[in-house]
Amino acid sequence: MKLICREGSEHFYLRKDVEGNRITICVSNLRSLWRSQLTEDDVLGLFRRQNPLLQAKSECIMTYIHSCLDSKESSTTVKIDDRNKSLALRLVSQASEIKVKLHLILEIQDDQEFFREVTNPMVAVVMQLMEQRSKLLSLVRSKDLELREYKLEGAEITRKNVETNEVLEKEFIEESLSEFLDKTRANQFCTELNLSPDLSQIFTEVTRLKPDDSSSSNVPNPPSPVVPDRLNGTKFLPVKMENKRPIGNETIVQVPRSKLRKKNFNL
Repeated sequence: MKLICREGSEHFYLRKDVEGNRITICVSNLRSLWRSQLTEDDVLGLFRRQNPLLQAKSECIMTYIHSCLDSKESSTTVKIDDRNKSLALRLVSQASEIKVKLHLILEIQDDQEFFREVTNPMVAVVMQLMEQRSKLLSLVRSKDLELREYKLEGAEITRKNVETNEVLEKEFIEESLSEFLDKTRANQFCTELNLSPDLSQIFTEVTRLKPDDSSSSNVPNPPSPVVPDRLNGTKFLPVKMENKRPIGNETIVQVPRSKLRKKNFNL
């Protein structure tokens, strides 16, 4: 998810996902979500109609389109159409002496899709950052103990410019919070989202998760009831349930007479 443009106080972000020959393009201002799903043939058709003077092989065109969507150097503008609930995305870049453009129309998505494409991945990124912070603080505490042990054994630091104090977790968190509140009160808080490559990968992977399929095909079959075999006392034979006839909260299983074994035994 990358920042593509600023419109006043709003920041617009773009995410591209490729599965097979289908390209999904999502744009969000972190309040709404617009999306377009196109095949490679659809994108090629749009590109050739919008750039009739540019002649190139399909593979070269697709490579160029992907580079435009991934690059921050392309000139990008967005325009929201509230009446049609759509967003016009316009990318312009320079190819040799020709100005190349790609104009896409994205449809607005409902709240459920916004949660799946934006909110849920954001929560996953925050959880990952919290886990990383916990591990880093644990590592720093271990390093402080290691350095303390060295000093107790008589080791000395020859370069004073690299000497550090022990990290106190509570003080570190309080200081970070204080700095954040100072920036917020001074209206210097940056709302621009700029994810690192590893966090961007987490964001993308979470958006690819499919909703749970609640169909009955995924429900495991109940185990077959068993009855003891009185002939040997060790084996348990499954009984095939046939002709179920419910009575109250119980179920009577009727076994066809043809399946009964004709053997004499004592009860």
